Amino acid sequence: MINRNDSTLQIHTHTHGLTHTHTHAATSTIGAVETSVGIPHRHLPPSGEAKKLYSEAIHSRTDKRFKLLIKSKSNPTTEAIKTVVKTNINPTAMKVGVKSFKSLKYGRALTETGTSEEATLLGSSIRDKCGNDLEVTAPKLRNPRMVIHNVTQDINVEETIMTQNPELGL
Repeated sequence: MINRNDSTLQIHTHTHGLTHTHTHAATSTIGAVETSVGIPHRHLPPSGEAKKLYSEAIHSRTDKRFKLLIKSKSNPTTEAIKTVVKTNINPTAMKVGVKSFKSLKYGRALTETGTSEEATLLGSSIRDKCGNDLEVTAPKLRNPRMVIHNVTQDINVEETIMTQNPELGL
């Protein structure tokens, strides 16, 4: 049973034949849900602030990364590739920011940099210093393939896709 006054909230519970009374200060705020006894508070965003779409929130976090694939000519383990690269290449001396250095399947490693110039500089340095042991390639982007069904013959699909997506630069 719940009793409300202007300043207090009393909750009466019955367990195993005993009556327990909990008294809480009652607060009322606009835009928030006040709760009691172990339930977290939920606050709504300010009314003057516009809501962001999920795609807008995610878009601001992504940054472009330029990748290099490194493959060993002799030793198929990724640990051997990492040790060879780390002992022979010093990215701080070249002023190259390496964002990640990952192991891949089939004896390959992947490095990611922030700019294409850093990726080409790092790739040429690895080719110069470790060319006998390692192969460095930049992965090529593939063109996406689409199947569009139920389109009439009088519509030019290629032209429509190009005009609706100017950011693709087609």
